[in-house]
Amino acid sequence: MDIRDFYSDRGLKRTDLSIRPDFDRLILEKLAGYDLDLVANAGYMSIMTPVLLERYAGKVVNVHPADLSIMDGDKRKYVDIHVVEEAILAGEPEIRSTTHIVREEVDHGEILVISSPVKIRLDVSIEELDSDKVIREKVVSSYQDQLKKKGDWVIYPMTIQMISEGRFGIGPAGVYLDGENVPEGYKLE
Repeated sequence: MDIRDFYSDRGLKRTDLSIRPDFDRLILEKLAGYDLDLVANAGYMSIMTPVLLERYAGKVVNVHPADLSIMDGDKRKYVDIHVVEEAILAGEPEIRSTTHIVREEVDHGEILVISSPVKIRLDVSIEELDSDKVIREKVVSSYQDQLKKKGDWVIYPMTIQMISEGRFGIGPAGVYLDGENVPEGYKLE
């Protein structure tokens, strides 16, 4: 089932969230015959609606190409899309990936694991990156690829394994790993 086809068949843009619950109901129908312990989003670049999130509450995991523990005041700094580009242009010295529980507010679920860092080393200034789209896209693409290999592809299977072993718990104080409270997740160095 392809969300692009779902929208195209209806003559609508994917940004039209008014019918997204209908798509999620179709997914629920496909999953109805299975007794799922976990839903692992892989390449799922769409917002999940309460239709799915209520059915699989606390059982949906995603990987995000940014360190979700970085705050901007009282909000997570790098949420939504284009976060690798945003982090590089903000002058961050490194980027990381984060696995988290999917909640209704995008990229705001409980943090499970944060990857080892990918150090940012630029051959051009931030100002040049900001003004030259071609160079910026090349640099961002290179770091995005590095982060997938050193971040996403390492911590996502690790997170799934840790969940399957019963090592994570979620309680009033947040995430627990092996019985220890880890409010900002388990961070690899």
